[in-house]
Amino acid sequence: MIRIGDTIHLELEEENTSSERGELEVKTYWCKLIDYDNDNNLFVVDPPVNADTGRTGFFMEGVELGAWFVGKDEAVHTFETEVKGRKGTQVRSILLTDPGKDRYIRVQRRNHVRIDTALDAALYPHKTEASSFVTSTIDISGGGMAVFVPSGHNLKQGDAVNAWIVLHALEGGIHYLYLSCTIVRIMEVKGTAKEKCSLRFDHISDGDRQLVIKYCFEQQLQVRKHINSRNH
Repeated sequence: MIRIGDTIHLELEEENTSSERGELEVKTYWCKLIDYDNDNNLFVVDPPVNADTGRTGFFMEGVELGAWFVGKDEAVHTFETEVKGRKGTQVRSILLTDPGKDRYIRVQRRNHVRIDTALDAALYPHKTEASSFVTSTIDISGGGMAVFVPSGHNLKQGDAVNAWIVLHALEGGIHYLYLSCTIVRIMEVKGTAKEKCSLRFDHISDGDRQLVIKYCFEQQLQVRKHINSRNH
C-alpha cells in the first residue's frame, strides 16, 4: 500500500507563539519513507521538513502526529503515528509507528478530489485546423481538469488534445506533466464572456496521477489551515 520512496505528510499541533492566549496551530511537514522495520512495525523516514518554512523539524520521542499518504490504490490514507526515536545506523532518520493497514482511514478516491486552482497550462489539439494555445486551469482533479479557452476557437466536444500542466509541489520543485485528454464539454464561464472546457485525462501514468492528487490534497489542507487561523 505504501512503498519505499513515497511521501508521508505529517501534521503536528503546536502552540502558536504569536498568540497571547496560547492557542494551538497545526503545522504541516513532509518526509520520505526510506526503509521499514518489519520487526517493530516502524516507518523509517528522512528528516521531516516544514511545508511552510522549508526547515527541518525536530521531533522528540513520544510526539504524536497525524499522517497521510497517497496509496497505489489511488486513494488518500490517513493514520495516527508516534515518534519512536532515531535509527542507529542512520543518525538523522526518524522512526514512526505504523498502526497497520487496518487502522488506516481511506479518505476518498483520488479522481474525486477536485480543487479550484490556476495552474499554467498549454493545449495542443490533435486536429490540424485547431491552434494550440497557452491558458490556465480553473480546477483540477486526478481524473481531469477545466481550462479557459480563447475566443474564436474551433474546439468541439469529443476532440482529443494533449496538454502540458505545471505543478508546484508543496515540498519544493516543479513538475511538468504531459497528458492525453478528451474534451468532455465546452461552456460559458458564468458572469463573463469567456468560455471554458472540461477535459478528461485519458492516458496518465500512475506516477503523474499521484502528483496531481497529492497536489489537490495538499491545497485542501492549506485552505483548511488558513480558515482555522482566521477563526482564531
